[in-house]
Amino acid sequence: MFTQRLIFVSLVCLFASTAFADQAAPGDAPVIRSGSQPTAGLEVVQLEEMWRAGGEDGDVIFGHIFRATADGDGNVYLVDTQLSEVPVFSPTGEHIKTLSREGEGPGETREPLDAIFLPDGSLGILQRFPGKVVRIDTEGTPLGDIFFADATEGGFTALYTGRSCGDQLMFVIQRATRDENRQVRTFEVGRYDAAGNELARCFSRESVIDFDDPVIRESTILDVVIFGSTIGPDGRVYVSTAVDRFAINVYEPDGALHHVIEREFEKRPRTDLESGRIQSVFDLWANRGGQIMPTEIYDCAPTIADLYVDAGNNLWVEHSRSAESGPGNAMLTYDVFDENGAFTRQVALACEGDPLNDELFRVRDDMVVLIKGSIPAMYASMAEGQAETDDEAAEANMEVICYRIPD
Repeated sequence: MFTQRLIFVSLVCLFASTAFADQAAPGDAPVIRSGSQPTAGLEVVQLEEMWRAGGEDGDVIFGHIFRATADGDGNVYLVDTQLSEVPVFSPTGEHIKTLSREGEGPGETREPLDAIFLPDGSLGILQRFPGKVVRIDTEGTPLGDIFFADATEGGFTALYTGRSCGDQLMFVIQRATRDENRQVRTFEVGRYDAAGNELARCFSRESVIDFDDPVIRESTILDVVIFGSTIGPDGRVYVSTAVDRFAINVYEPDGALHHVIEREFEKRPRTDLESGRIQSVFDLWANRGGQIMPTEIYDCAPTIADLYVDAGNNLWVEHSRSAESGPGNAMLTYDVFDENGAFTRQVALACEGDPLNDELFRVRDDMVVLIKGSIPAMYASMAEGQAETDDEAAEANMEVICYRIPD
């Protein structure tokens, strides 16, 4: 999902008529196609609660937890976008410290989106705009920031997503240039070193924005690569490329396309609740500045919602039907593909949670973190006048539950 800053910082680019140009076609790269069912069937895993924090009776007050990660010792780092800080919890649920704070000084951020562990063991806090990674050690000492290429005059460089796996780093960056009547924005997915130097460009997609034909398009703001990209321990980069079909490009560490994963999949239309939430945000933007502009949002839920690669180079895919693919007590069901792209199994993770309102993050091979109430709170904060339940969620203290995935 996305934050208020992630979207509203893009307002300069919303008044757009957009044409897309994908990177070159796969060429000779093999396409690994699967049916709708895996070869080894469905496995149901009952998650084991480790701790919980926040909620109505909790001692810890959260703003809006946007993402979570964990270190090798099992400490969980929560990215609080609203408070611009990173509260840290021990494996037993003790709130042991809070890192960073809002600001522009050393070690400070403004509405961070994510946090990753860098190859030297430091914590990198991702700030979208201006795009940079704020580096601190695990006690909060500033270590200097990672910047990417400078923006051209009238343009910008924004950081959307980062993933790390051992020594491997991947970032999704958007770069924009402009002239008198148009702006060119390019989403790029690539491997980087710890200094912010691009090692390999894996995928890019360009949109041309015509200021004379203002349309607010979801595809312009939220390219599917933002949430559908990750990196594995062997340096391969995985990128989802389509809104309405199951297609994941797998790139070698040097950026060459190795193979494409596809499977039989029926796209899922958005529910009235989902469409209403996002349409209300777009309607708010369309009426800003006294100008009423047309809007275009996806009619279906984006097929790929999140990707995770485990230590065995197995790809775990959360998709638009993950909430309905398992038994009734399952929060989400993942499709699992082996390193060769074969659809081997599905794994349903059973725990409390409502996929319409809560988010589940895979923070380690053996741990997940559930953020209760995060989705309605996000939409309520972006657009007043949402459904009453969303307004109530915006006032409630979020609850965080950490689960262990049993062997």
